[in-house]
Formats: sequence, C-alpha cells, structure tokens
Amino acid sequence: MAGLFSLEPNRRTRFRVATAMIGDDEKRVLHLADRKGFRLERMGAAEDRYYVIDVASGVKMPSDVSGHPYSFTLGEAKLWLEAREDRSEGRNR
Repeated sequence: MAGLFSLEPNRRTRFRVATAMIGDDEKRVLHLADRKGFRLERMGAAEDRYYVIDVASGVKMPSDVSGHPYSFTLGEAKLWLEAREDRSEGRNR
C-alpha cells in the first residue's frame, strides 16, 4: 500500500530504514527538537511515548513524569522543548 511507509535515511548509519508516515503534530515537534539540539525518538512502533535525546551527548533527557522517568507524550515533549534555548545557531547543516 503506497503512502503507509517511507524510506528515510537513518542518522546514525548509511542505511535506509522503513518508518511509518508521521502526522503534522509529530513533524512540528521533530523540527522543534532539531532546532533546540535534541532528537525525538518513538519508544516503539505502537507506543505513543517518545525519548528526547541530546544530540551532542547522546543522553536521554529525564522527563520528571511519575512512572515514565525518561519518556514523554508528544505534548509533554513539545512543552519541555519550548522551555529550552535554541541551540541551532552555529550547527553545520
């Protein structure tokens, strides 16, 4: 079925991986994370929780959410990222 999956380059390797198409809200938060110097990763294919990873250090950021110490919902990730300084200046693109 066309449109359900796309081939996107994996940032850590030279291989291409199949990923499910994502919604507009998720795209906005992914771009926000990139501007702030973080990467957003889905916990699993069927999960609605995400890890926020610091690109510079590769460390998962703590969420301060009871029961989910290192994962965020999309809304929680957006709020957490909005509170951070923009670190995109000076980065090579």
